[in-house]
Amino acid sequence: VKDTAVGVPWIHGIEPDDYAIGIPFDALEGHTLIAGTTRAGKTRLYELIVTQLIYQKKTVFIIDPKGDKDLEKRCRAECERAGRKFLFFH
Repeated sequence: VKDTAVGVPWIHGIEPDDYAIGIPFDALEGHTLIAGTTRAGKTRLYELIVTQLIYQKKTVFIIDPKGDKDLEKRCRAECERAGRKFLFFH
């Protein structure tokens, strides 16, 4: 890992070895905040979480002030694959 990479362990004082971290979906009820630096993967993580919730037949509301078109396309595609309705308010 380059010393100039975003999120290197020695900068943040975190565990140097990667391992999976699980979270039960019940913990996501209410509001969820995903925080990180630019290009850390926040949107990609959110896409994965939303995709799983879509296939679990959960209702998902996304408020996206910046209007990320890739996130919208992914949600539309996953709803279509799962046979779910996708509603978009702009």
